Amino acid sequence: VCLSEPKLTREIEALNCILALEKGSEARSLLALKLARTLMTDDGWKDAIKVLSDNPRTSNDFDLELGYALCCAHKHSPASRPFKGGLKRLQAVALLRQPVESRDSYAPDVPAPTVRPGLRAKALYRLGKICALHLNAVAEARDCFQKAHILRPENPYYHVAYVQTELRHRRDGNLLPLAAAGLRADIERCRQHVTLGIEMPSAFFTIARCRLLLGETSACLCAYARVIATLLGNCACGPGSLLDDEILTVQQLSGLQPALAEQVLILLHLTRWRAHRAQKDQS
Repeated sequence: VCLSEPKLTREIEALNCILALEKGSEARSLLALKLARTLMTDDGWKDAIKVLSDNPRTSNDFDLELGYALCCAHKHSPASRPFKGGLKRLQAVALLRQPVESRDSYAPDVPAPTVRPGLRAKALYRLGKICALHLNAVAEARDCFQKAHILRPENPYYHVAYVQTELRHRRDGNLLPLAAAGLRADIERCRQHVTLGIEMPSAFFTIARCRLLLGETSACLCAYARVIATLLGNCACGPGSLLDDEILTVQQLSGLQPALAEQVLILLHLTRWRAHRAQKDQS
């Protein structure tokens, strides 16, 4: 959920105060996780890493959040030790070895869940994002997104990530008509999330990307304009990393809808420049 900058600041200050007063190990762990996740909404990767490193690890959630924060904080240096350390933490939660039958007999087997299926699906999704955006490991990303989708087939974000990576891996736009019905269903699920005010701004981005894949020019540009208005308005959801990731994703998908992707990229780059200028003016 997007928070305004003042609300986000107050939330972080309140969580820091409560964490400083809390003595119980389990309670500190839960508070540290909540604080780290709040910091990460505004690209506070390094602060989140410090919070998680300074508090006791009591669950796999710690490895997931710390691993992802390390990868995002050092995404421009994928050969660095911190990035590799973060990758290993993500893999520890996402990739397990014991095969079990998946829900669909025609789908590939998924390793046995020694962690909660929802947590493991989230870890697979995040690992897939890191592989796709920062390691250019398309096949590995596709496998991660596919397994996340199998574990949580109702999640539109996992499904869209799987479809777009499958299309990118096969380099075959002829598969788009087969994926169209699923993408339209994902749009409807994301619209429900927007109505409920959850999964923001990911819901807007996912709707826009579905429109891009479907080649719906006006609807796509309107959807991107809406998410940009949200990011540049009264929302403190880290526009820097969100826009950077979206720019990379659209670049990777540009071969499927070249003309529309070019328009989207111009819009995103202008928005990125505006966000950077606004941050510079504030400092």
